[in-house]
Amino acid sequence: MHEASALRALVAKVIESAAGARVTSIHVAVGTGSHLSTEQIARALPIFTHGSVAEHAQVFFEAAR
Repeated sequence: MHEASALRALVAKVIESAAGARVTSIHVAVGTGSHLSTEQIARALPIFTHGSVAEHAQVFFEAAR
């Protein structure tokens, strides 16, 4: 997946998942098969507080209760 489209997909997932919730932290895992590194995500999207390498992009939220 091209880097820009991968970032857009992550942003879309964040917006969709966070709708209606007060998000306190966001954790991202990005695929080993992708061309995105943790550092690239951190530079491009400062809202992501943690990243690691996995097969597909996953976004985990800790919402305020």
